[in-house]
Amino acid sequence: MIKVLVAEDNNILRKNIINKLNAEQDIEVIAEAASGKEAFEKASAFDIDVVVMDMEMESINAGITYAGKIIVNKPGINILILTVHEEEDLIIHSFTEGVVDYVIKDSSCRNLIEHIRNIMNDEISLDPLVGKAIKNDLKKMKKERKEIDSLYRISIQLTSSEREVLRLLYQGYKTKEIARLRFVEMITVKKQITGIIKKFNVKRTSEVIALIKDHNAESLFFAIE
Repeated sequence: MIKVLVAEDNNILRKNIINKLNAEQDIEVIAEAASGKEAFEKASAFDIDVVVMDMEMESINAGITYAGKIIVNKPGINILILTVHEEEDLIIHSFTEGVVDYVIKDSSCRNLIEHIRNIMNDEISLDPLVGKAIKNDLKKMKKERKEIDSLYRISIQLTSSEREVLRLLYQGYKTKEIARLRFVEMITVKKQITGIIKKFNVKRTSEVIALIKDHNAESLFFAIE
């Protein structure tokens, strides 16, 4: 028997899901919750195989937040997110918290039942929407890695002077201020800035700074105090 906890803040929908699941011979809903917090408490108190967790309860991602807490507290529990939200970032966030499946609410209850059984049989078949989100996330990761590699190559090409000028630019200093701080002529600083821009293959220093910030790559170029 598959022991299920249903967490859904809509009372009518929760009762409907419970009735449909209990009509199955191999599934029994042994606990229910109307919030993420209550779901955590019930999951801690009962022997649960699968939690059917609504994403949006106390907040838009309360289900994900409490899913993570439940998994930390009881790693053996399988959590399935049930939601109307199709945003890829929410889907990926769910899986990073340890959720094993993600089902859209407009799917039939029969689909939900099949997903629950698949979870217990280690035969998880992700919805096409979830598969697409994971595929796109892998593409993003690959692109991010490529960009980080590129920044690393740039960092080892910078001279010590260019690196110091870049640090000051990052801190918001202007060309004149940098020249004063480094006790050099403005033309020297301008040449160094031109060299930095050329190595980054961009047109202006603001783009250089944006690249470093967007990729959290500060440690590649200078020590952050």
